[in-house]
Amino acid sequence: MVSDGTDNHLLLVDLRSQGIDGARLEKVLEKANIHANKNTIPTDKSAVIPKGIRIGTPAMTSRGFEDSHFEEVGEFINRGIEITKKIKGETEGKKLRDFSKTLNSREWDDITEMRSEVESLAGQFPTVGFNI
Repeated sequence: MVSDGTDNHLLLVDLRSQGIDGARLEKVLEKANIHANKNTIPTDKSAVIPKGIRIGTPAMTSRGFEDSHFEEVGEFINRGIEITKKIKGETEGKKLRDFSKTLNSREWDDITEMRSEVESLAGQFPTVGFNI
């Protein structure tokens, strides 16, 4: 975490200690139907490949997520980090496009499993503004 508390309704996660960046994690999470944004953190030199990820909470709280659900979301983010590391390890080349090519080259079982769990969790809560 970049801040010391809940300054607002978003989390900014510093990924430097994980050996990955926000651009790559954003792509993996997107495949699992988790919407987050790459984000610069203090000391970043590039806005294209920042070392952070931003996760907004209003979409979740407005749907009724409570503490235990946010713990599940945290676990999904952690799994996404581990999957990103795995794919990065299988990527030839260091550029983001090399990573994207590897990510999109096949269906990753870890991502498929997590996407199913994400959809199961999210499906328990109504989407604000949609009558289904």
